[in-house]
Amino acid sequence: MLSGIKTSLSNVRTIKTLCESAENYALKDQQRQAGAEHFLLAAIDLPDNTARLAFREVGTDALPSATRSALNIGKPCAPLG
Repeated sequence: MLSGIKTSLSNVRTIKTLCESAENYALKDQQRQAGAEHFLLAAIDLPDNTARLAFREVGTDALPSATRSALNIGKPCAPLG
């Protein structure tokens, strides 16, 4: 039982870190709300490296700088049409 509580607390801390980091990425991107791209970057930054390992497992290197460039984080969006 105590083990389950510890795991749950750890999960809550991870989710909190993920959400705060995604919000910071959104703010840097001049967005009021975090989108999937911001959560992706936040997941890559998690200290447990689970996102990086998942990308590596499917044959993709998830280097933060390359991912940021691909998602245009911090850059103005090109006008549509």
